[in-house]
Amino acid sequence: MLHTIQYSWKNLFRNKEEFFWVLIFPILLGTMFKIAFSNITAADSYHAIPTAIVFVSSSEETQTQLKNVIQETNLMKPFFCDEETALKKLEQNKVDGIIYMEDTLSLTISADGSKSTINQSILQCFVNQYNIHQSIIKDAYTNHPEKLPALIESLKKETGYRKEVSLNKRNIDPISNYFYNLLAMSCLFASIAGAYVSMHSQGNLSSLGARKNISPVHKMKTLFGEQLATVLFQFMCNLINFTFLVCVLKIELTAHLPLAILTILVSCMVSVSFGSFIGAMGKITENTKVAILVCVNMFFCFMSGLMISNMRTTVDAYCPLFNKLNPAAVIADCFYSLSVADNLTRYTQNILTLLLMAATFMIGGFLLTRRTKYASL
Repeated sequence: MLHTIQYSWKNLFRNKEEFFWVLIFPILLGTMFKIAFSNITAADSYHAIPTAIVFVSSSEETQTQLKNVIQETNLMKPFFCDEETALKKLEQNKVDGIIYMEDTLSLTISADGSKSTINQSILQCFVNQYNIHQSIIKDAYTNHPEKLPALIESLKKETGYRKEVSLNKRNIDPISNYFYNLLAMSCLFASIAGAYVSMHSQGNLSSLGARKNISPVHKMKTLFGEQLATVLFQFMCNLINFTFLVCVLKIELTAHLPLAILTILVSCMVSVSFGSFIGAMGKITENTKVAILVCVNMFFCFMSGLMISNMRTTVDAYCPLFNKLNPAAVIADCFYSLSVADNLTRYTQNILTLLLMAATFMIGGFLLTRRTKYASL
């Protein structure tokens, strides 16, 4: 057994193609994900709205009050200037709008639609709210001056009728789901190596298989040793991918770290056994079986949400059973549940599902290969 594991490891280390798909490709894809999503985050960050402020006929006290409000809200980047300068800035697209201060505030925006309608809408909301508050304060000053301090204090506070409550103690970045699925894809690529284990034990598919079938060593012993070596090799490669995501790309995957590592190991077992099962089926050529595995794995990853973030939600809505049996979805959900859930119930269900898959594929692969006989080799 140790002899088989030793030489299987040597063979795996010589396979440059396997190194690329299991180790280098996931690292490159994860780096591109990080760069792309960092740009999205930067694009979504808020910037103060450049706005020209023109005082037409207002007291120094009201001007100071408006300046204080602008400073407190941090909503605008104000340019205090005269009307001519303000109109020139608006025409040159240096500001999104002009706020005039008289008895009330009024807003002037560009009519050609060249400026952001969102920013203009925000400015209009600010002007409307400011005018409403001013009207309420003037009315209270005239009719109930004793209530004015309490009124001003209440207007400074934003009243919310809904409260956002987290269902768990952790907050998860939605972008993290892409990296959970990336790890799932990386683990599933181990199925290709598993397929080669089965195909290289069949005498009608390779010369190496022919030599193994005439060897006095028991076929199941050789097959199990090669599968074990392949699982350990794939586990090592995926552990490197995991470390790269955590330490270099700073993806939060360290909650319940021992269980996250266990997930990688079990995922590699599922993938290798699945590949061995496919590799043991029929007399299809090696290239055809590898192509089938690649297509099936990418289909699983697509349905799990690797390419489109809400794809899994869509699948769960119309066919919830599919992703419960989709190994990519189950693997990704293991990492998700470790990062989000306050208890391990969901994780336990997922890991038991993976172990059941591994056992099913492994037994099926052994049954397909154990009694194969050849008329000649």
